Amino acid sequence: IVTSATKELVMDTRRGLFTINAPAAQGAVGFLRDAGVIRLPNVRIRSSALHGTVAVVALDAKPLDVSRRILVQTGTRAVPTGWRESVASWEEGGRTNQGLRIDATGDLPWRVRNETVTVTLPRAAVTKATVLDGNGMAVPSITGVLARTRNSVRINVPPGVMYVVLE
Repeated sequence: IVTSATKELVMDTRRGLFTINAPAAQGAVGFLRDAGVIRLPNVRIRSSALHGTVAVVALDAKPLDVSRRILVQTGTRAVPTGWRESVASWEEGGRTNQGLRIDATGDLPWRVRNETVTVTLPRAAVTKATVLDGNGMAVPSITGVLARTRNSVRINVPPGVMYVVLE
């Protein structure tokens, strides 16, 4: 485990997980599905993505627990249409290495894996969720994204959605 001097960045190489834990930004990158629920001070993350990223950032520069404008951003595997790869091995430096060989680079449009992501904010002050498209434009009326409980807000990021703004 490698930790930054401020303890805000942590790389756990055994789990394949990198976490960000700052007052106005928290998130995770890596093997999210295998990590289960990722618990940070003001954010809980669960994702079906084998490998992905989730960032929760205060857009008003306030700490997440008091922010009134928050961006939830997700990412997962994206490849061009027609992308093909195959298992390969090669010799290098006297060692046999295993990996993937790119057989075809494909073309537009890009294909983004549809994964499920749930983000829970235990003390959030937000009451509204706006889903944005890939260009940052509001998507009309997607229901069921935000659910409030007495002490938290849960965001169910719809499959294929990369951005949700909470207010």
